[in-house]
Amino acid sequence: MKLSTKGRYSVTALYHIALDYGKGPVSLKSISERQGVSDSYLEQLLYLTISCFVLAFGIWMQFRGKVAMLPGEAMNRAISEVTGKRYENIKIFFDIFNFHDINS
Repeated sequence: MKLSTKGRYSVTALYHIALDYGKGPVSLKSISERQGVSDSYLEQLLYLTISCFVLAFGIWMQFRGKVAMLPGEAMNRAISEVTGKRYENIKIFFDIFNFHDINS
């Protein structure tokens, strides 16, 4: 697997945090010094990484609670339950269908 520079720095930052687990808080300054990048750049990457985790958690909560935030998602879920097809397949089908409908 090939990671971008941002991806490598993010994964390495998480690795440094994991290495110091149980030793107390890890400062952003110490991680940036280990990696040789600026504090502000590393801060942006960590915010991006945390945002991805928060988004993934929110999506997981929607599926776990069988809650749909958008009407289109509720329609996809209803079609999935009625037909017995996987929700993911129904969603992809309608996303592709809507994309082609909009662009034609």
